[in-house]
Amino acid sequence: MAVYVDDVEHGFGNMKMCHLWADTLEELLAMVDRIGVQRKWIQATLPCPSGSISKPPGFTSISLRARRLSQSNTVRS
Repeated sequence: MAVYVDDVEHGFGNMKMCHLWADTLEELLAMVDRIGVQRKWIQATLPCPSGSISKPPGFTSISLRARRLSQSNTVRS
């Protein structure tokens, strides 16, 4: 499974958010289901399926073998 989480911290209310994305929509949906993130937060229409998630599920995704990348290592299209 190729799922990635970055190390950014964007504020959203009282939460700190990071980004989660994957090579395929199926991989991303499988991960969000495992970490308990609602599918409505996923942007499936982008060239690369992604979503913004709060930090605690981000840490959980890393423990489930998501690849952690720094903001400087992410690819921008």
